[in-house]
Amino acid sequence: MSMFTVRQLKKGQSACIVRFAGITPAGMHKMMALGLTPGDRLEVLQTYPTYVLRFGHTQLALDRRLAQGIEVELRP
Repeated sequence: MSMFTVRQLKKGQSACIVRFAGITPAGMHKMMALGLTPGDRLEVLQTYPTYVLRFGHTQLALDRRLAQGIEVELRP
């Protein structure tokens, strides 16, 4: 499977989080406090002006810097 960042995904694509890379400790804390962890499956709902992700019953808006730091794998 190929590895991408959330920033490389298109609207409507789904992927599984592999890891967080290059995110500050504060950014990492924010993601985990919101329930976003490696192994979660997410769907990209929007890419502009911010990234909006859905995971489970939650929708989360992220800036480009945080979206770049979430590494994912595309899975069917």
